Amino acid sequence: MRITTVGKYEVFYPDEIGFAFNTSLIKVVGNEQDVFTFGVNIPLSEGQQMLTFRSFGGTAIADVSLFVQEAFRQDGVADNMQYDEANASKRGKTISFELTLDGERFTFETFFVWGALEMGGKDVFNAPRKLDYFKGFPFSWGVYVQEPITLQVQVDGERTQTIALNGEAMYEVPLSFDGGNSALIGEDTGKIVETTFTYVFGNTFSKAYAPLIERVTINIHEECQDGECVYLRWVDGHGFYRYYLFGKSSENITASGGEYQRNDFRLWDDTLGYGYNAGRMQNFQRGKTLNLFAALLDDDRWHGLSTIGTSPIVEMYCGKIDGKHTWMSVAVQGATYARSKEELQDFEVTIELPTTQMQGL
Repeated sequence: MRITTVGKYEVFYPDEIGFAFNTSLIKVVGNEQDVFTFGVNIPLSEGQQMLTFRSFGGTAIADVSLFVQEAFRQDGVADNMQYDEANASKRGKTISFELTLDGERFTFETFFVWGALEMGGKDVFNAPRKLDYFKGFPFSWGVYVQEPITLQVQVDGERTQTIALNGEAMYEVPLSFDGGNSALIGEDTGKIVETTFTYVFGNTFSKAYAPLIERVTINIHEECQDGECVYLRWVDGHGFYRYYLFGKSSENITASGGEYQRNDFRLWDDTLGYGYNAGRMQNFQRGKTLNLFAALLDDDRWHGLSTIGTSPIVEMYCGKIDGKHTWMSVAVQGATYARSKEELQDFEVTIELPTTQMQGL
C-alpha cells in the first residue's frame, strides 16, 4: 500500500497497480469522532459513486474492491479481437478516487486488472512466461505496459518484427509464425552495447547490439498431429488470454428431459390408453462434454494450463466465417488438478458445450 499525510490524517491507499478481485483497502488514521466521505470515479457511471464511513478506535477502513468490480461489469471484459493489430484490453482500467478529510481533498489513481493475485507473495504479475503457438490458429500474447515501449520479436535467433506499444494499458499482441521452432519477445532497452570478441584481435570481431529484456518465450508447433484436436482460449487469473490446442480423448453425450400428463379424454382408448398427442408428453435437452488433454508439459506450462479451471471466460475456436475468427463459449467442469514431481506431466480437462434444446411435445 501507498501512504501519505493529508492534514492531520495518515492515509494508506492502494498501490499503482491493483487487482479487482483482491481486497483493496483505503485506511485513514485520525480522530475516532471523524466522518469521512469517499468518492470513486467509475467509467460509464453518472458522476461519482460516494461512500461515507466513520472511524472506529481512531481508524477508518473501506474496501473498494466491489466498486472496482462494478466498473468492469459496466464496460464488459471480453474483447472482440480480430488479431490484426495490438489491442488495449478491456481487462485493465485506471480508476480515480477522491477522499474528503475535514474539507481537504486527496485524489489518487490506481490501474486495476480484472484478476487476482494468489496469497503468499509467489504469484508475480506480468512476469516472463513460456507459451505455445500452434500454426494456423489465432494467437495473442498479453502484457501490461506502464509507459511506451518497443518490443523485438526473434524467431530462432533472427529478429523478424518490431512492435510499439504506447501508454499504460493491458495489451493483447497478436502474433503469427510461418516457420521456426521457437520465438522470443523482448523489450528493447534502446541502449547500444559495444562488445569485442577478444582483445588480441582489436576490434576485428566487435559488435554493437541493443540488449533485450526477455518478456516471453514461445514454442512453435505444427497443426494438430494426434487426430482430432480442440483449440481453446481463456482468460487467466492475471487478465491475459491463454491459448492451447488440446487433443480430444473422448466425448460424452447426455440426454435429459421432463414430462407432463395431457388429459385429453377424446383420445382415450379403453384398451390402449391415451394415443396421438395425449397422455405422457416429453421434452428433451442434449448436452455434450469433451475430455481433452495436453501431453508432456513442463512445470511452467502445466500451471499455465491449470488457470483454465478458474476462468469464467473459456471459448472454443470454430474457424473463420466471412473472414472473421469465431469462438463459441464453453464451460469447464470443476476438477482437482494434481501435479506430481515428474518433470513432464500430462494435463487433462473436461469442457461442456452449450446445451441443445431437442424435440418436445
